[in-house]
Amino acid sequence: MGRSSHSAPGGPAKRLAGLVSGPRQEPRPSGNESRPSGTEPRPFGNEPRPFEPRPFGKQPRPSGKRVRSRSITMPDKRTALIAGGAAALILALLVAWLLQNNLGYGVTVQPQANSQPANTGRIVPTPGAGSAPGRPTTPATSKPGVGAPPSGPVSALDRQMLVKLREANLWELRAGNLASNQAGSEAVNRAGLRVVDGQTRLDAQVREAAQAVQVGIPDQATQDERTWIRKLESSKGEPFDRFFVNQLRGSYGVLFLLVAQVRATTQNSVIRDLAIGATTTITDHMRVLEDTGLVDSETLRNVAAGIR
Repeated sequence: MGRSSHSAPGGPAKRLAGLVSGPRQEPRPSGNESRPSGTEPRPFGNEPRPFEPRPFGKQPRPSGKRVRSRSITMPDKRTALIAGGAAALILALLVAWLLQNNLGYGVTVQPQANSQPANTGRIVPTPGAGSAPGRPTTPATSKPGVGAPPSGPVSALDRQMLVKLREANLWELRAGNLASNQAGSEAVNRAGLRVVDGQTRLDAQVREAAQAVQVGIPDQATQDERTWIRKLESSKGEPFDRFFVNQLRGSYGVLFLLVAQVRATTQNSVIRDLAIGATTTITDHMRVLEDTGLVDSETLRNVAAGIR
């Protein structure tokens, strides 16, 4: 009998097992095996790098060529500061030389010859022959063509306003100072302080305007106004309060009408500016006096009668 196919080595069963298991795998070389030079495998993808610990602390610079930094070093900063200071000093010396030689932008300072003493800014008449004490007079030293009004003529009404404002300032300043010691109410005391403050500033404006337009102004109040001052000096408390409030309110009412008329008609810029400032001051003083509640209707009727 012939040999069975199952018992023969390398028979069909063995060939079938080889087909199932796939192609034969060649053994991969281990890392310890030696390779010929130039045949090491190249890393593929993100291969992990070996860990190299970095030392702590400041490390010495490596020797060799120095790498230039973009930042300014300390010697460069010091040089820049010195150069800037030198440029500023040269510019200051140049400006000083220009000013000393009158070359600055064409501005030339001329020395004034025959300089006169400074003017105090106050124009008051000097009592003497031909002039009554306390009444306005024109300056005797005025010359034709010298010190003409700066802009526009000065009318008789403009001159009247200057005189009346000056006379009012003289007695109202005194009345306001008396209120601080003799007033019977806090409201009147407050009104007196407001009057002193406003009339002081207004009096300076009046004297300055009178000097600019060369109009003489008095140096004392009228006879009636001096009588009012004596009455205030002899009273105190509630009588003082009523007389103070009504007398000043009536005086301001009449003066306000004159100033408003000058403001509407004057052709002189200096007088116009003075009228504007006087209107503001008088209006404020009338209001503070009315706030005391002591203004009588008789006082207002007298002012209204003056309009007609």
